[in-house]
Amino acid sequence: MEPVTSDGIKKSGNSPTASGSASEQKKQPLSLRRLMIRRFCRNRVALISLVVLVLFYLAMIFAGFVSPYAPDRSDTLYLTAPPQTVRFFDAEGRFHPRPFVYRMEGKRDLKTL
Repeated sequence: MEPVTSDGIKKSGNSPTASGSASEQKKQPLSLRRLMIRRFCRNRVALISLVVLVLFYLAMIFAGFVSPYAPDRSDTLYLTAPPQTVRFFDAEGRFHPRPFVYRMEGKRDLKTL
């Protein structure tokens, strides 16, 4: 059995840095930033919120692609029309990287208006 000092540290005859204390000396304390990141990654609600926030920012950056029309457009003729299918292929089968819909033509029924 090795002798123990009053501090509770084991004395060893080899060197002042015993094998257990040498590994403890090499461990650096984590920075505040690293501790915050570690705690943030353990919180599932925070990670889900981060994903939602990133999706919102991506939608904002690519708003021109998602909504190709200007917000002040005064075309309200088809305001109550049902939604159309968004297409990437036209009638000839050619691929378009930007989504589109076919133009609607309104006809008025004279009997029912």
